[in-house]
Amino acid sequence: MMHIHYISKCVQHFVKAKHWRGFGIHSPYVYHLQRHVISSDKLNDKEIRQRVRKYRKELLRNKCRIPLNDLGTGTAKDGVVAKIVRRAAIDEKSGMLLSRLAADYKPDMVIEFGTSLGVGTAYLALGSGMDVPVVTIEGSSECTKLAESTLVKHGIENVKLLSGAFDDLMPNILDIIRGKRVMVYLDGNHTYEATMRYFNNLLSVADNNMMVVLDDIHLHSGMSKAWREICQIDRVTTTIDLMRMGIVVLRSGAQKEQYILRW
Repeated sequence: MMHIHYISKCVQHFVKAKHWRGFGIHSPYVYHLQRHVISSDKLNDKEIRQRVRKYRKELLRNKCRIPLNDLGTGTAKDGVVAKIVRRAAIDEKSGMLLSRLAADYKPDMVIEFGTSLGVGTAYLALGSGMDVPVVTIEGSSECTKLAESTLVKHGIENVKLLSGAFDDLMPNILDIIRGKRVMVYLDGNHTYEATMRYFNNLLSVADNNMMVVLDDIHLHSGMSKAWREICQIDRVTTTIDLMRMGIVVLRSGAQKEQYILRW
């Protein structure tokens, strides 16, 4: 059942969101993102769509059960691969947005927190380009193994998969992204405390040269609170609320700007 908070936020977003296709946006940077990335459907999207559809279809045919250890909640259970994909894998619209953001931002490296079975990973890896390393972290070792083998089978070989708790692996991630132009996708442990902790850790090593995409920013009141506080951080120059996702950009010399956009 959909949470009342989420329904309320959907209504508020519908009322407040402006600038469909970029009309009325005064920031050249945000206009570019809305017109040519968020609302765009580039010609080179077709190949990526087809490749990830094949990837997803293969997983949907997999009726095997695998053990799942959710390190965020501390729960352990089994799950059928096909059902995990239907329940947890990113949808095509959101995945293509990640792909276009990665292609446009041109990062030195992509970091993903929350691999699941690698559908979102595939979008990020294909969008950023096969010469850009993608490091993705997943709490469930069985999901990591299946994602790794499926990615390789589909020719997506610029991905390094790590299995473990986000907090345990965070020091290693901070070391490898220091000084680099990085795109980060946060999609795991959707609590206020964890989201703020992860974001502040990333901020501690970021030059003014980082994009962070947060999933489910209005899933519940705690996530909405985290999003509000992130938007108010002084070093955060550009924030875009798309309801389902939030885009945060650190840009040297840019004025602070906050947008709620239709998508």
